[in-house]
Amino acid sequence: ASVTSAIVQRLKSLSHATKLLLAVLTTMYLVSKSRKAYDFLALAPGEVGPPQMHVWSLISATFMETSFLLVLVDLATLLVIAPLIEPLWGTSKLLEFVAVVGIMSNIGTTMVYIGCYAATFNIDYLFVPFSGFGAIVAGLAVAYKQAFPQAMIHLGVTSVPARLVPFGIVLMHTAYWALRQTDSFSQTVLSAVGLLSAWVFLRFYQRRNHVKGDNSVEFALETLFPTPLQPAIRLVGTYMYHGFQLIGICPKKPRTFDLATSFVYPGQKNDIHASRWRNKALEDLNSQLKVTPQETRVAISPAESKDSGLARASPSETCSEPTSN
Repeated sequence: ASVTSAIVQRLKSLSHATKLLLAVLTTMYLVSKSRKAYDFLALAPGEVGPPQMHVWSLISATFMETSFLLVLVDLATLLVIAPLIEPLWGTSKLLEFVAVVGIMSNIGTTMVYIGCYAATFNIDYLFVPFSGFGAIVAGLAVAYKQAFPQAMIHLGVTSVPARLVPFGIVLMHTAYWALRQTDSFSQTVLSAVGLLSAWVFLRFYQRRNHVKGDNSVEFALETLFPTPLQPAIRLVGTYMYHGFQLIGICPKKPRTFDLATSFVYPGQKNDIHASRWRNKALEDLNSQLKVTPQETRVAISPAESKDSGLARASPSETCSEPTSN
């Protein structure tokens, strides 16, 4: 009774957006029991384009689940993460995130299936429909990691860093697919593409507080993976980023000029030019101050004077501080 009352209180405290997502997930799970309805709403890569043009499946397939266990995982993810993210983003941004990640993941998974067909000529990759909320689950885990990068997820006697939860979701689906050898392949691809789609959207496109994207080092792609894998992910991510730039998925970084790196300091290759600029600056300063030389002299070594082509500064060219009366 106490558990039931706690769940009821939790549901009452949820926002309308979260309740809507929970209701849609539950309803679509019941609808999926009808084979005809499932075939109409799920995504078949060979039917999403001409001549069938089942474009609505890019959205509807996101909420179609056929496994009761996966529905429970989906509902639990929404119950835990959505109430934490929505106050930070707002309702519209949360719904926008779900829609964008869902559509991007379905498009990406469709491209993977087409690639599998091109490699194997297995017609099932084109006309056997798939669906699932796994992309949103992985995406919400990425969003949670962005909002709470140092958080720990307590699982019984152990704790897992929040940054590793997205990778753990993909790993769980991969292991489930390897053990069952069934249609869980689609869930593996959806969760992996969902992780990447959520990161790309949050990294480069989402606008919050008049800021576009999140370019912080703490949200780099490799931070979503275990430390031993980070060098490889960093290398692969670099090539992926340049590839995404070529096809317009990731925006190009604007050219910037770092003023601090434009100066040359003694001991560097252009030390001669630096000495000339320093002496020129001192001469200009002397002419502006118009003071009598008697206190401060600039010491220039003979070697430096010879290399720079400048003679040692004379007393009339040195800078001195004004004397007080």
